[in-house]
Parts: sequence; C-alpha cells; structure tokens
Amino acid sequence: MNGKLTDFKTGETLIQAATLAGEGTVASHRVTAQVIHEAGKLDVVASGGWKNAQWQGTIPSLTLRDTPAGDWKMLDPINVQASAKALSSSLICLNNQGARACGKPTWTPAAGFSIAGDLQQIPLVMLRPWLPETVSAAGTANADYRFEQRGGKPVANIALRLPDSSVSVRGSKGKTETLQYSNTRADVSLSDRQMEVQAQLDLVSELWAITR
Repeated sequence: MNGKLTDFKTGETLIQAATLAGEGTVASHRVTAQVIHEAGKLDVVASGGWKNAQWQGTIPSLTLRDTPAGDWKMLDPINVQASAKALSSSLICLNNQGARACGKPTWTPAAGFSIAGDLQQIPLVMLRPWLPETVSAAGTANADYRFEQRGGKPVANIALRLPDSSVSVRGSKGKTETLQYSNTRADVSLSDRQMEVQAQLDLVSELWAITR
C-alpha cells in the first residue's frame, strides 16, 4: 500500500504533503508515514493489526523536525489502541537535547480529545519565534499541562515554573535592559479564545543598561 497527498486543507490547517507506505495484512502490518506542515515535519512508523473492530499496535519511531521549537525524537516505543469508540496510548515522551515533553492522549466521541503531561527543562530560547525581536529570555522552564477539545473548542490549563533567570529587552537606541527575577510561576487557563493568566515573580535587581 502506498499513498501520497499534497496541499490538503482541513479548516485552517494546511498539510503541504503527506506520504504513506505499508506492508503486510490487515491483521498484521507495518506502516511508515511522513507529513509536511508549515510548522514542521512528522515522521512516524507503526506496527500492529486490526482485530475485533480495533487497531492495536506499537509506534517504535516518531520524530518532529524543523519545528519552531527545534527537532524532537520519541524516547521509548508507545502502545496504541484505536477504534471508532475510543483512542488511548501509553505515555508519549519526546526529547530535544535534554529537554523533555511528555503526554498521555485519550479520545472518545462523547468526551472528545484530551492530553495531559509535563514539560521538563524546556529552554526559553525555544520561545524565540513567538517573542519580539528585541526580547530574549535565558534559562529553562518546567510545566504541567492539560489540553482538551470540547465541542471543537480548545480548553487548556498550564502551570509554568521558571528557575531564577533573566530577560533582556533591546531598546530603540541600542541599549539592552536586563531584568533578573526569581520564584517565578504562572498559571494559564485557556477556554476557546479567552485566556486568563495568574503570575508572580520576585525581582532580584533593577533594570540596568548596556550600550551596544
């Protein structure tokens, strides 16, 4: 089995290209797939079989490449069960040079899609694509999160924890102002298009400037 898809759009999501190759039987097969999206590339390998109206198998390899947050590779194989009534898997963990992102997804027609997990040692430099060019952040962050899709609308809760570090802002006259902080945390709640943020931090020092 081989298939190819180009310029496929669903909602606001555009898949630039996708390829699928498989071998074996319905009861026992191996599938490889690659998806190219503007946000990055996905490569995945799955082995399993279809029995009693359910697909059950393992995903031994999964990588994300060329994403705004860098390249990510799955640490351990995951077990998956999928049918028209439900989807579940074991814990999925991706690694990027010491940074780790883990989550356990589930789906049912009634409850929709959800995933909960944690982020560890995520470099704040990965936020660079979403920050103004004049702002840079140092250090790493840890977080616990839960994301749900309710009635087609996203609902998320994120508890973000940052170690002592600093953020720098470059002014229009070429001066860089740096703010050092400690004991920083932020709790973010998202419901459809409404976001609520509760944050706190302790300032270690006042702003100071360096002429560049």
